Amino acid sequence: MITGSSGGIGSSLSKIFLKMECKIIFTSSDNNKLNELKNKFGNENTYYLLNLSDLNSLPSSISKITEENTDIDILINNAGISKDNLFLRMKVDQWNEVINVNLNSNFFILKSILPNMIKNKKGNIIG
Repeated sequence: MITGSSGGIGSSLSKIFLKMECKIIFTSSDNNKLNELKNKFGNENTYYLLNLSDLNSLPSSISKITEENTDIDILINNAGISKDNLFLRMKVDQWNEVINVNLNSNFFILKSILPNMIKNKKGNIIG
């Protein structure tokens, strides 16, 4: 599973893992980009719209992914955002969004995926 699959690094990582014949769970907060990935990489992979900044809906979204994919071997926490602003000018809501996407979302994702990795006695977490 690669979070932020539609961005530059996520897309590059996807290509590397596809060359190794891995099945990928693509996630993106942009439905149009997710559809582009599906058109490019096909139906043998899975695709999920995932808004990492919405911590209220994130646990149920992640639970759906882990219920439908109990054999996730690799988790790459790649998604991240920045708010191009000087720190002194940054507003609290901008700060919270950055922290939610870049840090807090990883907590919810790991909490949901880790039990299956432990049960399956295998798994790698990157990021």
